[in-house]
Amino acid sequence: MTRSLTSNDVVLILTIPGVYDSGVQLQGFKTDDIFDLASRKPNITRMGVDGILSGGKQIQPRVSKVHLEASSESQQVFDDWASAEDSLGDSIPASMTAMFPSNGQEYSCYQGFLTDYKDMPDGKKLLDPLTYEITWQLVQKTAL
Repeated sequence: MTRSLTSNDVVLILTIPGVYDSGVQLQGFKTDDIFDLASRKPNITRMGVDGILSGGKQIQPRVSKVHLEASSESQQVFDDWASAEDSLGDSIPASMTAMFPSNGQEYSCYQGFLTDYKDMPDGKKLLDPLTYEITWQLVQKTAL
C-alpha cells in the first residue's frame, strides 16, 4: 500500500531550555508552508587552471524556517524565546523534533539558534504569515 504524503499531521516540538524545558508543540502553520530546511553542500571544490579538481569536506550549519500564520498562538513561543535571550543578554540554543507520520520519518535538530524573525506581521488585506529562521548545528534522521 502506498503511503500518503500529507503534511496535515506534521508535529514540530521545540524545546528551549529555561523557557520551554519540556518542549512545546508548534501549531497554526502557514497555508501550504509549514517548515523547510535549506539544502547543504557537504563538499567544497576548486579546479586549478590545469583542470585538476580538488575538494574537501565542508562542515555547515543547517538553516531551517518555520512558517506561522499571523493568527498562530505559537508565535508566542518565539516571542518568549527572544525575550528570554534579551533578558539574559545571551543566546539560548534550542532543540526540535520534527515528526512526519504520513511517511514514517522523524528528525532531531540540535543546538539551534534563532537567527532571523520579524517582530510583527506585515499588515495587508490579511495579516501576512511570519517566518522564524533557526540555524542548527545538526539535523539527524531518527526512527518514528
